[in-house]
Amino acid sequence: MASMFSRPALFGNNHPELGLVFSAIALFLHIVDQGAGRSLNASIPRHNRAVLISVAILWTYISLHAMLANSKHLDTVFYALIANVGLIFAFSIVLGDERTRIVFFRCFVVIMLVPIASYTVTLLLAQRYDLDALKLFRLDVKGYEDKGSGWIYFPITPIYSYLKFDGAVVLRLQDVFREAGIAQAFLAWAFFAADMLWKRRILIKIFLLAGIVATISTVGLALAPVLTILWVISNAKIFKNSRGFLKLTVLLISGVIALAGSYFIALNIPYIGLLDKANYASQSISDRETSSTNGIKELLDNPLGIGLYNIDDGTFAGINLIGASQFIGVAGCVLVLFAYFFPLTTSKNKLNYMLLIMPLFITGLTSQPLLNAPLIYVMFLLNERELPSKPGRGLSRSSVAFKQGGRVTSNQIKSMPVMQASAFRSKL
Repeated sequence: MASMFSRPALFGNNHPELGLVFSAIALFLHIVDQGAGRSLNASIPRHNRAVLISVAILWTYISLHAMLANSKHLDTVFYALIANVGLIFAFSIVLGDERTRIVFFRCFVVIMLVPIASYTVTLLLAQRYDLDALKLFRLDVKGYEDKGSGWIYFPITPIYSYLKFDGAVVLRLQDVFREAGIAQAFLAWAFFAADMLWKRRILIKIFLLAGIVATISTVGLALAPVLTILWVISNAKIFKNSRGFLKLTVLLISGVIALAGSYFIALNIPYIGLLDKANYASQSISDRETSSTNGIKELLDNPLGIGLYNIDDGTFAGINLIGASQFIGVAGCVLVLFAYFFPLTTSKNKLNYMLLIMPLFITGLTSQPLLNAPLIYVMFLLNERELPSKPGRGLSRSSVAFKQGGRVTSNQIKSMPVMQASAFRSKL
């Protein structure tokens, strides 16, 4: 519930305070289950601490910078500080438990898969019946009143808008997010996350790729083949068995080729490529082009930045990170990079972490306003999974060690949930 009421989820714009409330409830229940005596150091794994620290540093700086710059919307900045740091603090502790983390991210991916399955039905019906007949109701999405966001079509498909190509109706899936362009980034994240969450995942990946295509996002459709190529390469036996330098070289070369291919695809996709899109959706392109150009120009004129949200409402100045650079300055941009890539130093599988965050980073950099989007940072908390052995399935590593006659230290017992620790003490 906390994730669905956090930006940029569908309900996050209207009731972001509920995201904080639900995360606080989850944290309270987790503390009760684990035991209030556990220290924060024991509750937050090293990788989670890295995510929390980097996000806290970023938003503390942005808030102080906006205050010194006398931002016109300082209240919004401070609320963003509380929302981003508060949510990550709660999630860092709750998802510190490995089983909880796996269950949460599995559920999150499944929630994204449901609208994709529903979309298939809606798309088929749209070719035969009038679209208005398929509309059920509209969810109010704050800030998107004049856009198509929030319409729910039969059976339960959130649609951002629709296009007609040669008489065929093509619907833009927004999934459980406020925009279709944001949905594709999370679906791309889930494409790689599936490797850490399920052993049998091919069908899940096919659905996720279909969902990316269904968003009709230029960035998403350009990323789809890139994701597939990088996934195939990273899972090839010859790649896994190669040494570090060779592995890095192969990945860099394939990455450059894939990026060049994605750029070509983004320009030349029929109907929705940038070249064709300029003919019927020029406003979408011009908004991002203007925001990026002005952002770079203003940043060069004032490298310190003018302060977040220090501009009149109704503009597209911060439509992407390049545009937002004029507000947060060079230091702010460096700290954004720090928030994305510092957790790489603590990740168990650095390649997997890079593949996870790149769709989110590229989308935020070029096309969507994802700086003030707490749910983005929650996605960084997915770390390489450690599967328990068969004798202790569902138990912690300490439990497995005890069952197999291994030594369990007092520190390991302290880090266990209350009920499990009591059981160990009674046997010692």
